[in-house]
Amino acid sequence: MKNTKGAILAIAILFFLLYGTGTVTAETHDPSITMVPGKSEAVIGETITITGTIDRVNAVNTYLLLSGNGLDEDGVTMVNLNYKASEGRFTEVPVKSDGKWIYQWNTAYIGGFTPGQYTIYAMSGPVKLTELKNSGEIYTSSSIIIKPASTESEPLITITASPSGAVKGNPVRFTGYSNEVNNAIIYLFITGPGIDEDGAPLGDLSAKASEGRFSEVQLTGGSYLYTWDTSVVPPGEYTVYAVTGPENLSKLDTSGNIYAKVSLKVTGEPSITAGTEMPGTTSSTGTEQNSASTPLSLISTACALMLGFAVFGISRK
Repeated sequence: MKNTKGAILAIAILFFLLYGTGTVTAETHDPSITMVPGKSEAVIGETITITGTIDRVNAVNTYLLLSGNGLDEDGVTMVNLNYKASEGRFTEVPVKSDGKWIYQWNTAYIGGFTPGQYTIYAMSGPVKLTELKNSGEIYTSSSIIIKPASTESEPLITITASPSGAVKGNPVRFTGYSNEVNNAIIYLFITGPGIDEDGAPLGDLSAKASEGRFSEVQLTGGSYLYTWDTSVVPPGEYTVYAVTGPENLSKLDTSGNIYAKVSLKVTGEPSITAGTEMPGTTSSTGTEQNSASTPLSLISTACALMLGFAVFGISRK
């Protein structure tokens, strides 16, 4: 009789744990941050309204940084391109009591602003961009194209590598801008160790630009993006050219095409844990949040053991 009562008690406890409490895990709420620029394209001199929210306990400020188009890889402030995050400079935007924030970005106030594609970062803490992913801070980003103030400006083309250097096997993104309205395609080629002196397309280093081989990338709204797989090259110093026409290095200065170039260094061997995530993605948080709740499986296992002991006691009787 005693063992029977024990079994009934164990079953009652099991049902209470599984059903009586309504839930066996504590609900958690991951912090989040959002940002919405008022425009995806703007002319130098415009004021752009940037709004957002931050859902994090005790949030006082949202921290903004700008990257891209030749700027420092750690990011710069929104008010001065020479103020670097690596020097502890950030644009701080107060967060209201309801978690909302707003920033008026006056692009006329910034000196030396070159037309092109940029990325705005909004973060929960003051962290430079090269350390943001593993910082524990939440963040989001959004791209914006800045165009010349006049359509009659001098012909222009830009190219930026992100990151400015890479471990062999990790991707590099080349972005840029061109105001050549009659061009739909930008031609890319690379020079460096073991490559023909007149250059080669980025995807096939055995080919030659002098034979009309280039990496072609489509212009969209005056901007372009090309992702390069660095596993095709040995470590070394390389230069990538962006040209408005299909012309190789030896004839570049006399071809009538405009061009820009960027240098970068590829180091080391392929990284086993190399990730492919780059700056510039939108509406994402930068950290993975761990659940603070007790796993259901642990409670279920404990209950099953109690029930087993109870049944074992009955069988022995």
